Amino acid sequence: MSLPETITISHEDLPSGKYNVTIKCPRYGDYRRAKKLYPTDDRKGPGYSVEELVLANQLVDVTDVNGNSFLNKAMPKDIIDRIKPFPIPDRQALVMIMLEIFWLGVDQAKVGQELANEYMLAPSLVYALDKEQMPSGELAVTYNVPSTGTQMAADRRYQGVQQQGCSLEEFLFAMCLQTVNGEPIESPSDIVSIMDDWEICDVQFANLVFINQFTLDNNGVEKAKEVGKRYRESFGQQTTEAKSRQRRTTTPAPEAAESTAS
Repeated sequence: MSLPETITISHEDLPSGKYNVTIKCPRYGDYRRAKKLYPTDDRKGPGYSVEELVLANQLVDVTDVNGNSFLNKAMPKDIIDRIKPFPIPDRQALVMIMLEIFWLGVDQAKVGQELANEYMLAPSLVYALDKEQMPSGELAVTYNVPSTGTQMAADRRYQGVQQQGCSLEEFLFAMCLQTVNGEPIESPSDIVSIMDDWEICDVQFANLVFINQFTLDNNGVEKAKEVGKRYRESFGQQTTEAKSRQRRTTTPAPEAAESTAS
């Protein structure tokens, strides 16, 4: 699936039936920029989501049914102001349409989970996601297996969502990337910028496979707890047996006790 530069959502597809809305197709870099701009200082929150901020930033034009444009092309100081005139149902519909087009879908996420499970059964030093596996069908990548040392290095370098516009897991994945469409990665200072031109769903898919491959799932956590419990109980049993042996060696036999008394 090759994304066009822009898409226009017809007024017929919006609840009010009043607006034709043109947006620039967002890429992962646009999503990252929105995350950096998203205010987190207010304890109550800013009153809108990161995805709504992406929508506001990607607006190209809004016209009525007669083609008259009324979007102020000048970017306001607060980008979110660009979507405030929309009726609430239209705004909600636009966000849902955008997410359905550009974000990872439920069915794609299931495929990613299944692929991660397959990869877990086939140990390797380097893994590949080819074009047929990626949602866009246009990207092929290879990546290394992260070690604990790599994860620790990512923890040290990661500065948070507002600084880098990504999660720690996405940062770690970027550090492990080896090739994109057969070309070796040249690691820039902003390592995550490697993925800025990718479709959002590709980043989400690759990251989902990556994280599920190399971290314990709920079953793994429960299994580890059971192993720990088994060891703890064995230690308790050993302690009980040791105390029992100690009592047997320190308590005199009945005959010896009587002899001592006489």
